[in-house]
Amino acid sequence: MANTAEDVWGSLSFAAKQKGTEIPDVFMQSAEYLALPVATIAKLLIPDLAERDVLSFEADVSHHYRELSDFPKTILYGGMEVLLAELKLRHQKSYIVTNKPLTALERILMLKQWGSFFDGWVSAEKTPEEYIPKGELFLTVIDGMGVKKDSSIVVGDSASDIDAAHFAGIRSIAVTYGDGDPCDLIAAKPHLIATSVQELTQLLLGGGKGVE
Repeated sequence: MANTAEDVWGSLSFAAKQKGTEIPDVFMQSAEYLALPVATIAKLLIPDLAERDVLSFEADVSHHYRELSDFPKTILYGGMEVLLAELKLRHQKSYIVTNKPLTALERILMLKQWGSFFDGWVSAEKTPEEYIPKGELFLTVIDGMGVKKDSSIVVGDSASDIDAAHFAGIRSIAVTYGDGDPCDLIAAKPHLIATSVQELTQLLLGGGKGVE
């Protein structure tokens, strides 16, 4: 839906500065690093970092992203606002299922005024250390919305999103323009693939076949 990468890096940079270092530009230019656990990123930046400092690094990232950041660089992918508005106009229900902390997600939706596009949202995070499997959340959302699986579809940009859709028995569209690795997405065997928001729009609103 939205490109959040730069603001995630902003929170990581905040934590790095608390440890007296900075994240190299070349590091931030690779999206692959964002897929790593925060503790792993901390150790890559500061190899001799003590375990207690790794924990405080994680805490600083979490605190900044949840409570301090105004998400100035988080933007909808081009064409996404038009798609969301059209889905709303057609009374097609849209729901966000994310691993992002709920507090951060709701601050983003409030600050960006995107909440009206959606019928609801839910986070997989129970605690910072414990997550509900996304496949289970998909089933919970389907039941709560009172819709059938065969009239629903999951749009995801990571292999784990597609795996969760398979678990829940829901069709899926993998979007390759997000943070996920395209090869991993294809390997997860989504029902359809969209390489742009325009292709996704065609698939969701009709008239498009996508890449099968």
